[in-house]
Amino acid sequence: AKESMSNEPSAAAPAADAAQAPPPTTTTTTTTTTTTTTTAAEPAGATSAPAVVTTELIQKYLDENQQLILAILENQNVGKLVECAKYQTKLQENLMYLAAIADAQPVKGSE
Repeated sequence: AKESMSNEPSAAAPAADAAQAPPPTTTTTTTTTTTTTTTAAEPAGATSAPAVVTTELIQKYLDENQQLILAILENQNVGKLVECAKYQTKLQENLMYLAAIADAQPVKGSE
């Protein structure tokens, strides 16, 4: 009854690694880059938030959130609730960061 084997393959391993470092982007997206300077948005636990928020940065967070959600689901399915909590905490930080960026944007039509 070995409960923790470091060499044991896990279904959540790829998503877990991806949650630590964003995967290399291979998709090409044609967008207009909008640069917004904001200081209000900083994820909890971040060492330094970028001064300039770009669509690429926002997409990076959205891609990471997708990987976090997949890792949460995979870990729930195998009963690894401690890992789920870690990924949920990071997901919440990312969502709060994105919400702060959205809140800092001017409202169109009321200018």
